[in-house]
Amino acid sequence: MDSTNSCQHLKYIPRYFINLLFLIILPTRLFNFKRWLYNAAGVKVGSDVKITSECKIFGNGKISIGDTTWIGIGAEFHVPAPAQVSIGRNCDIAPGVLFLCGSHLVGTASRRAGEGIVEDIQVGSGVWIGAGAMLLAGTCLEDGIVVAAGSVVTKGRYPANSLLAGNPARVKKIYG
Repeated sequence: MDSTNSCQHLKYIPRYFINLLFLIILPTRLFNFKRWLYNAAGVKVGSDVKITSECKIFGNGKISIGDTTWIGIGAEFHVPAPAQVSIGRNCDIAPGVLFLCGSHLVGTASRRAGEGIVEDIQVGSGVWIGAGAMLLAGTCLEDGIVVAAGSVVTKGRYPANSLLAGNPARVKKIYG
């Protein structure tokens, strides 16, 4: 391994250290310390963001979390560079929510997981994402959306103030 590749891997150390540290910190305590840790690791975390323990970040893509957002226990961010996850203000991300910015194109019969791809995930302000939901690469949630627990949100732009549910998630209702 040459020195360039060696230095490349050093970028991941702070985020993996945080993943380990979050296993021993009380889930709903030390929010200021957790924000400081994430900011030190290159994650843009707004004011009064509450990140619970067992939240994990994998990859070296960019992540930004808006003010007064809640990130629930066990939320995971899989963000390979150059992908980005952007979460607006006043959001509630329930436990076990998964952000997956990477995927593959369908390959040949000898290897169906073809060329790897990465795409951004955007979450507007005031969004509530229910427990165990999964947001896939290329998802864009406009402001005020509710994503039902366990839903799988696939690539696409979803209208503001809507309820998404199912696998794949579909618009079930528009709120007034």
